[in-house]
Amino acid sequence: MDLSFKDFSRLCDLHHNSVLNWGQTQKVPGWVENFLNFYEKSVKFDALVKHIKECQKMLKD
Repeated sequence: MDLSFKDFSRLCDLHHNSVLNWGQTQKVPGWVENFLNFYEKSVKFDALVKHIKECQKMLKD
C-alpha cells in the first residue's frame, strides 16, 4: 500500500508528529488497523471500477 505517514495524517486529520510517535512513545490506536484495511480495499475498488469503465468504453467503440 502506498500511503505515507503524511498522507495518513491528512486523511485522519491528525498531527503528523503524533502519527510518527506511535509505536515509539505512544501506542498505535486500535482503530488504525481497521482503517488501513478499509483504505486498501477502497483503493482496490476504485481501481477495479476504473478498469471496468475502461473496458465498457472499449466495447462501445
